Amino acid sequence: MTQHDDRIPLRQILDFAVEAVELAEGHKLDDFEEDRMWCLAMERLVLNVGEAARRLTHATTDQLPQIP
Repeated sequence: MTQHDDRIPLRQILDFAVEAVELAEGHKLDDFEEDRMWCLAMERLVLNVGEAARRLTHATTDQLPQIP
């Protein structure tokens, strides 16, 4: 059995979150309705964060209770 390395999904979560923050710069909530491509890009980044988070082990999520 191979040991799971949570550093990979943690790094992915960080990278996707940073990209989302950068992409959100200068935008407002109304842009979700006005700019379909921007909305889809933001949506995809959030989904990517969720998928990476799903791959974390219970041991890691137990150590980080402050992160939902």
